[in-house]
Amino acid sequence: MAGTNWLISLALCVVWWPTIRLLPSASVLIWQLRLWVYELRAFLRLAKDHDLRILIPMVTDLDDVLQVKAAMRSCAADCGIAAMPMLGAMIETPAAALFTREICREVDFVSIGTNDLTQYVMAAARGNPLVSRYYQEKHPAVMRMGWWSCLIACWGATRH
Repeated sequence: MAGTNWLISLALCVVWWPTIRLLPSASVLIWQLRLWVYELRAFLRLAKDHDLRILIPMVTDLDDVLQVKAAMRSCAADCGIAAMPMLGAMIETPAAALFTREICREVDFVSIGTNDLTQYVMAAARGNPLVSRYYQEKHPAVMRMGWWSCLIACWGATRH
């Protein structure tokens, strides 16, 4: 069910990922990871009876994906779950776009987030009127970054 997939992605995005990147101390970081583990366990239990896919937002490094995979394996083992849901990564940062090949080797699917990719490639926050003229979705740099990611993702899909 598409709505369910969206909710899982949204939950990871809102509750977990950006929060970890903004946390000021290691003790708060550990607490936040523990909170996210409860959500991940709920998703894994739900995946027993439903076709769920988990999408990792704001990937900037392969280690982001590896950490989530490790957490999924650990939670699945704790819950006695053998079959894992499909795991994907959002390609929405220039770093992720340039590492699409490596990321694709670790996930089941990717999704290209063109709004954020445009914002980061063009160094222009779409809601900031002072730099909004630089936010150009069809700028050649944005198009090449997206094209490169699609090409590599498709090439990787034919290699599995």
